[in-house]
Amino acid sequence: MRYVAGMKMLFVLLLAVSGHVVAQQTRSEKTVWQQEEAYWRLLHDGNKTSYLALWNEHFVGWPRVENNPVGKEAIAASFDPVVEYTLLPLSVREYEKNVVITFYRATFNRNGVTRTARLTHTWMHTKLGWQIIGGMSADDALSVTLVGQSEMPPAQPSTFQVQGRILAPPGAEVTFESEVFKLRVVTDANYSYEATLPLGLYTMVVRHPVYPLLQELRRPIFRVAAPTRLILNGALSPGRMTCDPMMRPGPAPTNEQWQETIKDVCGGEETFAVPSRDGVPFQLYIRYLRRSPSEAGYVYSGDWIATNLELPVLVEYNLFTLHADHVTYDAQRRILTATGRVVAANESGWKSCLIL
Repeated sequence: MRYVAGMKMLFVLLLAVSGHVVAQQTRSEKTVWQQEEAYWRLLHDGNKTSYLALWNEHFVGWPRVENNPVGKEAIAASFDPVVEYTLLPLSVREYEKNVVITFYRATFNRNGVTRTARLTHTWMHTKLGWQIIGGMSADDALSVTLVGQSEMPPAQPSTFQVQGRILAPPGAEVTFESEVFKLRVVTDANYSYEATLPLGLYTMVVRHPVYPLLQELRRPIFRVAAPTRLILNGALSPGRMTCDPMMRPGPAPTNEQWQETIKDVCGGEETFAVPSRDGVPFQLYIRYLRRSPSEAGYVYSGDWIATNLELPVLVEYNLFTLHADHVTYDAQRRILTATGRVVAANESGWKSCLIL
């Protein structure tokens, strides 16, 4: 850790505004991606009957190994299990309520050969459930690696690893979710967790199923574009047990005004859209115990919630995390100012501690 004193800490978010947003995944899109996962699981297990049930009788597609489009009978004839595989979802999109098209990469080992393929499937909801009615596949360039040969480079890993410690009783649930992928892991007796995920955009939520008074820990959208190992730590803390906001003199406030008064006195959370220059819809997330108006917006502050427990302000943006006694965010200029006891951490787990 590094300690610095006698300075004011400013975090300038110099990111261009963009209208691009990540659409919420529909129920059909989630279901179809689960079908794609089942497709590969059945192929791995050698379950030909269940595998072929995913294919519609009128299917027509163009597999990478065929010279022309083929039907379901060719799929049955070419059934060949894989030893291991990883999937990288790229797009899962619903059309007209009963059709979903998927695009993804799959890296797999079959008969001693590891390759990466590009795949697209068109799924239609039928009386038998979601089935594949069309599709194509192709090899990624330079993706084939023969066992025992070194001339060809190995396929680029399409996953990343994330690990960390959650200061809470063991058994806390850590959930990572993207548009097309969701994984939940549980902390062990050492308060640790780890997971391997496809590259992409994710949110992270930590909760404890046994201790509901512990507040959820939420991280807004973050991006991982290359294989790496992240360290994302956190803590589950109780919220305020009691809070008594006072009615201001004058006319009775509207419900909206009263809710804002509650936030001033009792705390809450705020989210600001701060997209990246290339359109990733990042958000600045601030959780606080109390707030007061300032020229730039609000001063967010930590507070004592019990005689022996003081909680700071929590700030998260992409893979950056900050705790501080006081935080001010100027949304117009995108400048965040943190004062008091300040601890900042990046995705490697490295921390910088300051007393300002």
